[in-house]
Amino acid sequence: MSNILNLWQPGSIWLITGERGVGAVGGKTHLAMWLTDAYLEEGDANKDTFVYSNVIVSKRQEDETWRKVTPDDVRGYNFTTSFYAFFLKLSENLVAKPGSKHVLILDEAAVFVGALSFTSVLAQNLTALATLVRKFDLTLVIIAVRAELIIKKLRETQEGLLDGRMFKDAWAIRKWAPHLLAAGYSPKEIVVIQLWDAQPAAFTVDISGRLARPRHRKPMKCDCCPPGALAYDTKASASFAMGWNPFRREKFDFKRIVAVVSEEQSEDAPEVLHDYLMNKSLQREVPSVRM
Repeated sequence: MSNILNLWQPGSIWLITGERGVGAVGGKTHLAMWLTDAYLEEGDANKDTFVYSNVIVSKRQEDETWRKVTPDDVRGYNFTTSFYAFFLKLSENLVAKPGSKHVLILDEAAVFVGALSFTSVLAQNLTALATLVRKFDLTLVIIAVRAELIIKKLRETQEGLLDGRMFKDAWAIRKWAPHLLAAGYSPKEIVVIQLWDAQPAAFTVDISGRLARPRHRKPMKCDCCPPGALAYDTKASASFAMGWNPFRREKFDFKRIVAVVSEEQSEDAPEVLHDYLMNKSLQREVPSVRM
């Protein structure tokens, strides 16, 4: 667990790939939620770890129904479906807790582009997003089925932009983890990890994690999920949009955000970003951006 979790270093970008979860294959979202659980638990003592994701996490109630969690239910977990909402919450948390650690998980990233093509939006915003990842010491995790589109743009845009890849692909597990399959592990219990400057290595994943319990559309009625149990919803829509800023009355724009924080010292950038998103007066003029 700790060996894999340590790869999520501030300022890094990771890609989790694999087939859609059917039967014994898949497990991309499960892996991300399993690591999320450990990541949040690691920061419980100082309350200094935060995760933002479009994956719905629910909590079982006394009446056996499920309710979408809030940060009060799971400390540090923030459900978000737009870049505007994410950067606003990120700036608030960084101002309130300087030095804290933050992970953004985009599940099935191809769906967040709306009416525009996936490759077009990714090409337009990838460099700006990567700049902000480094500026705010984020960890960005992209979960996708069509990995070749993301990898192609990452390599074309800037060499070395992607720090590593976690394979849940059946072909990768057969190629690099035959010894674990022979030992009796199922594909969902295995992940193959590759840093761009190293050979792939296989690890096992405990599928009984506290948070990593998948839930389908019908609420589960079983003794294994007592009141208070947490589960992620594998069937919910993984939408993600640019977002609309109601304070500035404009669509979220990566280039404008980069322009706002690019000349700021790292310790001042969160407050400057928050003031801009909330349309508060800044001490300096916001740089103009040619659209």
